[in-house]
Amino acid sequence: MPDESEVNEPALGDIDQILTDAPISRADDIAYPEDKGTPEKPPPPRPDKEINIWGSYSQGPWKTDEEIIAAINKKTDEWFPGSIELLKFAKSGKGTVEGAVNVWNLLCSIARNKPTRVNIFTHACSDTIGFKGSVVKGNVYFETAKEEYTLSVELMKLAEEEGYTFSDDKNKDVTMSQVRKALGKDAHIYIYACHVGLGTSYVTSLANFFAVTVHASTKDMRFHPIVSKDGKTIKSWKYSAGSGDRHSDFHSITLDVAIKPAKKAAP
Repeated sequence: MPDESEVNEPALGDIDQILTDAPISRADDIAYPEDKGTPEKPPPPRPDKEINIWGSYSQGPWKTDEEIIAAINKKTDEWFPGSIELLKFAKSGKGTVEGAVNVWNLLCSIARNKPTRVNIFTHACSDTIGFKGSVVKGNVYFETAKEEYTLSVELMKLAEEEGYTFSDDKNKDVTMSQVRKALGKDAHIYIYACHVGLGTSYVTSLANFFAVTVHASTKDMRFHPIVSKDGKTIKSWKYSAGSGDRHSDFHSITLDVAIKPAKKAAP
């Protein structure tokens, strides 16, 4: 091991050379990692919210529970539900319950409530849904005095026209764009009305109109009264699609048609 006297110290000139030959780094020459900030979190899923819309129909010629029970027991499609029974159907499961006399009531309710699921309880056929009408022995008639009483393909085209607005007693000048935005892309519409699912082209039109998946049934909606022991009073109701299982909550009813929209929902 050399002693201190043998250690060769660099001359000052050598030190100067070392310092001057070293690369000089300036702050603006240094490449720092790009600051991308805090990553954005996806928006939380919307809380589930349901609205249950029921149509406005006369009660027909049956004045008492006994008469309704007798008509239903004949099993000849003599009795049909009016507003009272449609309202009870709408109340059989969770959801905000609102009546609708016309299509504008339905659309304004959607814009107002921003639901994730819309349940509709009314009368219909394979090519239209009616929100106002009359019940008679053995039949149901849609009110036609105003075009907005039925959700027809023609009315859908009207509602989609540029600048067209509609109102109800709570909301004014609503547009179809606002309705679709309120639904978003993840909402679903369930139609608890007879035979709507038989009209595949009509349900497709509904899905494209609302820009969400629409569920319907090819069967009729049946009302089954739970009667008192003496057979004179209706204590409650159960419901089914055709001859399927009977349920006290409409959510348990299986609708056998589901059609997705061809076009995307508004952002």
